Amino acid sequence: MAGSGKQLHGADRLAATLSTEFVIKIELDSTSVSEKLTANKTKQLEILKAVAKDGDLSDILATEKIILAFEFAHYANSKPMKTSLTDALTDFAIAQKLAWTIHDPFAYSAINLSHSREKNRLNGLPRDEARQFFKSHRTRLLNLDKGRLDRLWLNTGPRSIS
Repeated sequence: MAGSGKQLHGADRLAATLSTEFVIKIELDSTSVSEKLTANKTKQLEILKAVAKDGDLSDILATEKIILAFEFAHYANSKPMKTSLTDALTDFAIAQKLAWTIHDPFAYSAINLSHSREKNRLNGLPRDEARQFFKSHRTRLLNLDKGRLDRLWLNTGPRSIS
């Protein structure tokens, strides 16, 4: 114990700093800056839900591209994150190129036939590159760096917009 003259062990020192961090986080969450951030995140979530509900593929793709570009510009601070986002942007470009096939019955029929094996389907639909991109992007959103996530996002984030 610190008061009894004994030196704290590593685990005890870590426990103390974790407790301090928790108190600081509680204080931060109660500040006006945190309230503004939470309000902004709420607005983002409402926009994402509205885009998903409208179902306009062009708007969905534009929204996805903005998210990826923003993440890359502002949060790609490590090689793995840059690689992941670069891969996501590449996958996005493929999905964007294939988007027209949804509106062309003959093209969609060809994709549907080319993904006829059960392992190439998800919920009865072809597991094409576009669907693979959206699934990967959803996973990326769920795995955002925990440092960026606040209480609102953890409780109502991407899993609630699908």
